[in-house]
Parts: sequence; C-alpha cells; structure tokens
Amino acid sequence: MAEHISEILAMGGVKKRNVEIKPTCSPSPCVHLTGPRCEVEDLKDSLKAFIQSLKTKECEVKGPGAQQFFQGLRRVFQLCEQNSFGSVALPVIGPGIVLSIPVKDAVNILTHEICKFLSGPTGQLHTICIPIMPNYPNSEEMFQTVRGNLSAEMVDSTGQAQVASGQIFTTLSGGFPCKTIMHVCGQRDPAVIKTLAKEIVVQCERGRCRSVAIPAICAGEFVGFAGQGGLDPSVVAKSILEGVKEAPAPLVPTNAIRRGRSATTSGHWASTRMSRSHSLPGALNLSALATSLPDTESRAVFLVIGYSDAEVSDACRELKRAYDNQCTTQTFTPDEMNCLTPDEMDQLLFKVDSLHLKVEMNSSEEWVVKGLKDGVNEVLKLTKDAALRQSREKAQDLLYSQVTWCILGLHGVWQKVPKDINFKLEKKDVKDGFVDTKGVQWTVDLQNMEATSCDSGQVTALKRLENLPDFAVPIYWDNMNKSETFKVIELDQSSGEYETVKMDFKRTVTKTVLKIQRIQNINLRRLYEVRKTELENRNDSMGAGEKILYHGTSKESCTSIMNTNFNRSLAGQNGNYGF
Repeated sequence: MAEHISEILAMGGVKKRNVEIKPTCSPSPCVHLTGPRCEVEDLKDSLKAFIQSLKTKECEVKGPGAQQFFQGLRRVFQLCEQNSFGSVALPVIGPGIVLSIPVKDAVNILTHEICKFLSGPTGQLHTICIPIMPNYPNSEEMFQTVRGNLSAEMVDSTGQAQVASGQIFTTLSGGFPCKTIMHVCGQRDPAVIKTLAKEIVVQCERGRCRSVAIPAICAGEFVGFAGQGGLDPSVVAKSILEGVKEAPAPLVPTNAIRRGRSATTSGHWASTRMSRSHSLPGALNLSALATSLPDTESRAVFLVIGYSDAEVSDACRELKRAYDNQCTTQTFTPDEMNCLTPDEMDQLLFKVDSLHLKVEMNSSEEWVVKGLKDGVNEVLKLTKDAALRQSREKAQDLLYSQVTWCILGLHGVWQKVPKDINFKLEKKDVKDGFVDTKGVQWTVDLQNMEATSCDSGQVTALKRLENLPDFAVPIYWDNMNKSETFKVIELDQSSGEYETVKMDFKRTVTKTVLKIQRIQNINLRRLYEVRKTELENRNDSMGAGEKILYHGTSKESCTSIMNTNFNRSLAGQNGNYGF
C-alpha cells in the first residue's frame, strides 16, 4: 500500500497541506511525513483513521498466462524485445470516454512502465514514441506530464544522459558500421564488468546478432575518475571472458519469480513456470511430448482496496472475469498433430512456451491447449496451415505421378520442374511466373508453351507429359495420347538430343546423317526398363552394363524392329536384319 499512498489520499480526500509525504517499500513498507508538527500529527491521524476504514482483500487469479495477461504495457515491451523491434509507439491509454482515467494517472501508468523497462537491460528497442493528438482536449496537460515524468529519468541536472552502474543503454549506430551501440558503466569494478559482459552477450543473442565487439571496459585513464588510473587490462580481460563464458549459448529464455505493481492495485506476480528441454523423438510420441512441456500455470495476486466489502468483492470478481473472458480452449486430434513437420512442431512448442499456454492430453489422446485467446489462435492457425500444406503436397504428389511438366535447360537437355511448380503449371496458376531450383524467375506463355527468363530474357520451351498408371513417360520423349503405344518422332537438327546421337553414330560409321528419328514404343520401353532393373539388381555395384550400339538393316526390318523388337532367337545369325 505504501507506494500507492497518493491514490489512497485522493480516495479519502485527505489534504497534505505543507506536509511532505515520502513512501518507501524497503526494508519494510512505510510512509514518512515531514513538516510542521501539528500538521504532521493531523495528517497522520486522518490517514490512519481513513486507512482503518478501508476494506482490503487479496485476490488471486490462476491459469496459463494469467501473469502475462495482467502485465499490460510490460508485455508490449517483452514482445518488442522478442521480435527485435527497434521502435514502438505507445499512446496514453485511459483518458477517453470508455475508461475515463484522469490524465495524470494515465500518464503515470505509461511513464512508470517505460522507466521500469529502461531501468533494466534492453535489446533492440531503442525508440519509444508517445503520440499526442494536438486537438485532444487535454493534449497540453498530457504533454507536460509526460515530459515532466520522463525528463528526470533520461538526463541528469546538466542535461547529460545517465547510464547507471551495471546497466546497459542502447542507441542507434548512426554512421558506425554496426547494428546497435551499447553504453555501459563498469565503475572500475571487475564484478560489475563481468556481469555487463554476460548481459551484453545475452542481449546480442536475444537480438539475433552474429557478432559483438567488447572493448576493455574501464582500462586506461578516465576524466570521469578525476585523473585516476583505470583497471589493469589483464583484470578487465579476465572479467569479460568470465562473463562471456557464463552467458547462455544459445540463449534459453527462463522465468524466475517476478515482482511488479499495478497502477490501481497493489500486488505481486508469482510464477511456477519451469524451463525444460524438449526435442522431437524419432517416432513422435504426442503423450510423452505433452508431458515434457513447461508448466505454464501462473498466478497474479492483487491487494484490492475499497470503501466496502461489496465493492472489493465486485472488483475481485471483475479481475477474474476479465481474465476468463480472454481465455479459450482448443482440442487437436492426433491426425492434426501428425500433419506437422519437425520444423512446424518446433514452432508449435516455441509458441506454447513463449505464449504461456497449457497443454494436456485427454482420454482420446488429443492435445488440449488452454490459455489466452491470441496464443491459442496462433497454435490453431499453425495446425490449420500444416493441414493445408499436407493436403496440397498430397495433391502435388498425385499429379506428379500423372502429369510431368518439363523445361528445356542448357545444352538442350529437358529437366523436370519441381512438384509445386508442376502443380501450378497444370492448374494454369502462373500469372506471377515461377522461380526454378537455381533461383531464376521465369514468366510463362502456356499458349506457346514457352518460358522467358526475367533476368536474361532467354526464351526456352516447356513440355507436358501424361503418364500411364503403370508407366512414366521418359522425360526426353514427346507427349503421347492415351490411346497411343507407338510413335515416331523426327528430331530437330538443332536439338541437343540430335547432336548427341549424331556424334555417337559418327564414332562408329563415317556416313552422312540425313535424319534421326526417336522411336517411342511403350511396350518395348516397359520390357527394356524391367530387364535393366533385373540386371542392376543381379550385378549390384556393376549395374546393368548398358552400352549404346548401332545396327544397320533394311527399311522393312526397321519397321519390324520398331514394332516388335529384335528377334532374339536369331542372335548370332548375321544378315537376318541386313548389315
């Protein structure tokens, strides 16, 4: 109650006149009154009588995220730090029609939390803006109160910025080639320097910095020490190294017992949250995983002060109702959970941990997630996105076995496009083009079956192949109708396939090549693939021992070979198929 003595005086209409009131909370809460004896005695009696007439009650709200729900502005700063935000704009909340909080009280709430945040180590958040609308009825009062509350915290009487011993103050890097500059004061104390080094590393981890340069803090001569010499560099180096060694790497957020205050109630936070390591097992055991998650049950305890028992009880009920109204429960089936990839499961576990959610298993082996609505909805969105992704991947896999889209690459070699691009091309969802596996952006003209590189302007061909249920068309073939089992394709003399066959042929026979045809016979291709697989399995590492051979024969024999293959019973009998 001591730190809220000004609010208590306002409640009772007690006038302090010429008496100075100075509340202290440690070592024990008390209020010091200084002034003329008679006025001090009068105020003491009035204050004592009024406090004795007040009704008080301890109100406790339990549940996952209860502590964070009542933190308000403090939670805003935590989220800014977690997301490495560099700035945030916070209006003065409360003076409007809905809450009708006096301007001074609303500003005090805001500036109190800002000062409390700045008093501790900060990460990337270096700018806090308080926007005030000029046409607001109390804008001038608001501005002056904000200015008065914050000016004393940020600078000393000479206007110089204050950096307390053992604390870190961050600023923008300006023209310096770094992300952030941290200002510290080691007070020529090795223990303080060690703590600072540890906190610097922690903040860098939190801000996802990849490197940090820590100078020899407090070594050398300092004007601020009136010409006194600094610490020995070896002592400073040892302190810094010890601090860095003690810093967690990688950083694991942990919560100890916290103590805080509300602007309208006096209370404390007590958290039973424990940090446990959790990693995905090879075979996902949802029950064991749920059991291994951190305990996020927390409680917020308030000391509610009012004029009557009824008012105090109503306030306690309202506190609990406010928390309950913002809580929800969502159930997830094993099938929904099994949709998650290891990365998505890691994201889910991080959300459960950072958003203070509670996870339980019911009798149906389902995950029951409880907590504040925003947190539970984030988990719900993650599982829905995973289900949509899995459904999309199944559709892509099915289509990939039925239809194959190819792009003509360098040196005239056809290449299959990835499954997701294959799906987009088939569905004609290519108004934005696509990016290939090498990061090249392409625009698509399906009417002419062409793709154009956005970088170089290169135009290349596209091809669509339809596979049979038991046969995948080779990538270099042309498309065939479902009723076709045999097709002869004359190769373009400018194609890479034509050049490859021509060069191989020239190694055997030095004759002029007039044309080259590709024989697409599905039945013979099936026999070839079966035989090749059989030889590969039999010969193990040696493989099928496949060779490319050329055979000369008559036109009539060619037709027979193309349709029914070589007659193996005639093997070794030269001349049956010509020379």
